[in-house]
Amino acid sequence: MPRRKKLPAHQRYRYVESCIYKKRYRTEAEAIVALELQELIDMQLSLGVYLCNSCQGWHLTRLK
Repeated sequence: MPRRKKLPAHQRYRYVESCIYKKRYRTEAEAIVALELQELIDMQLSLGVYLCNSCQGWHLTRLK
């Protein structure tokens, strides 16, 4: 049985967009409303919003 051709370590995994599993907001205002709601639910959260270069949408991020 022939061996399966193995790819080098740096080619084994394909790049996946980092925001594919994140909630995307169309505008900064929508993201801020979601941020305020999440901070009301959990008062210990410190969140921020940012514009994603991949999808041109807005995402929430945790601030430390």
